[in-house]
Amino acid sequence: MPHALVWFKRDLRTPDHAALRAAQRFAAGGRVRCLYVVEPSLWLQPDAAAQHWGFVREALMELETALRELGGELWVMRGEVVDVLARIWQAEPFDGLFAHEETGNAHTYARDLAVGRWCAGLAQQKIAATAQPGGVGFDHGQGGADGNGGIEGV
Repeated sequence: MPHALVWFKRDLRTPDHAALRAAQRFAAGGRVRCLYVVEPSLWLQPDAAAQHWGFVREALMELETALRELGGELWVMRGEVVDVLARIWQAEPFDGLFAHEETGNAHTYARDLAVGRWCAGLAQQKIAATAQPGGVGFDHGQGGADGNGGIEGV
């Protein structure tokens, strides 16, 4: 059964979340796990502020509630994204990584490129970058599965 990981960045809601829907189709009855990463380097950027964290914290609580209503769960982890993904991958490799394409600052752009390089570095595991409507997905080259994949908690 496919195992998809949805990386929530700025779009912290479930309705019309393209990456979440793409992960559900990809997993088609397999596991879909949801992740938000509290990135220390992001919060050190000049355009970050304490009031931003308050908004994000509130949105994460609402997201967790929405995911629970769908039968899922939200992982909130601290660290740099590539390091967090590597820890998750080592514990339980996933077959697809899905994230909403965002417009951010130079830091988030560089971070997203680093995630792409990390996925490309797993070439021996046949990870390939694929474009998803409204987002970016990385998969093992198995292609997306049709159907209504559910959200499974961790």
